[in-house]
Amino acid sequence: MKIYKDTIYISLIFVILFLITDFIYSNFVIKGSEQKQKKVRVFNEYYHHGFKKKISNKISWGGNYYNICTDHNSFLISCKKKGDFRLDNYYDILFIGDSFTEGVGYPFEETFVGIYSDTSNQEVANLGVLSYSPFLYYHKIKYILSKGVSFKHLVVFIDLSDIEDDLNYLNLSNSLIYNQSSNKIFYKETNEKVLNPIINFLNFNELNIKNILARNFIISYNTYKSFQKIYFNKIIKDKNRYIERIGWMKYDFKRVSWSYDDNFYGYTKKGIKKEIDNSVLNMKYLYELLKKNNIELSIAVYPWPQSLLYEKKNSRYINTWKEFCKNKCKNFLNLFPIFHNNDNFINNYLKFYIYNDVHFNDVSHKLIGDYLRKNLIE
Repeated sequence: MKIYKDTIYISLIFVILFLITDFIYSNFVIKGSEQKQKKVRVFNEYYHHGFKKKISNKISWGGNYYNICTDHNSFLISCKKKGDFRLDNYYDILFIGDSFTEGVGYPFEETFVGIYSDTSNQEVANLGVLSYSPFLYYHKIKYILSKGVSFKHLVVFIDLSDIEDDLNYLNLSNSLIYNQSSNKIFYKETNEKVLNPIINFLNFNELNIKNILARNFIISYNTYKSFQKIYFNKIIKDKNRYIERIGWMKYDFKRVSWSYDDNFYGYTKKGIKKEIDNSVLNMKYLYELLKKNNIELSIAVYPWPQSLLYEKKNSRYINTWKEFCKNKCKNFLNLFPIFHNNDNFINNYLKFYIYNDVHFNDVSHKLIGDYLRKNLIE
């Protein structure tokens, strides 16, 4: 009995010491907890939010630590250029989109924009930021042009979530006084009030076990993720149980289901057609702004995990932006086909996406980067 008690006592001390070490390592050695995201992202009166200028920081996404660097315009660039920031305002190609285009979880060099940039002779930068949508694409491009930034080609990676996000920004901007003379849409004093609910920076204020581990016990969190991935990938036979336990994987998850569910009514009383029209109008404003400045426009569409599980061949999402691109775009890039193969959904998901997340993993970034290198007409 004494040996049994001693074993429990020693095990308990070991666990406590391990957690203390993990906490110190996560918060004081790596210094890259997900809360560091707040230190690199800033509020902006003209286009709501973006990155700080000339940063070189280590941050994380879902426990994956990576370096993030921006130039003097706050555009994402390779950290290999750290300390050698460009001083001019000319670019050949700019990419813009939301978190998929930003490449959350990976340094610039390992994202599809960085991979394309590495194989191109063009001067390339990434304007992608999480929670962007056509309303912000237009206002950000309008802003940087007013600041003397010049470029020849804009590639917009339009996300499935952009329809809903556009409505959020429309409601937010309508609730504030729009200063026509300065073109300011948002006010600094509303920073905390509007920035956190709209962007929801990785659920910083949500106190659940997963987030506490991800922020403060990164070794434990990554160990948990590894065991979970092995369990669902190698042990469990009923793969559908994985889908059933994740809310955002459900058929009626509204961020995505508007594209394939014919019975989806809409996010508001106006209905999905009017809501799509709102985003199309914002893209029309962007197109007209680019045309006025002799800048080419290209649009890319791509799948979320649910798209591979439920997507129709010609969905509202694909058809909307394919139709918009007629006589407007230099390229319309439909990336759906490159994500389809003969494997089952779970294997496809594990192959292309960050585990337990909707965002692209390194395989997808390389896949898209190579596709752009071969198919993007510059």
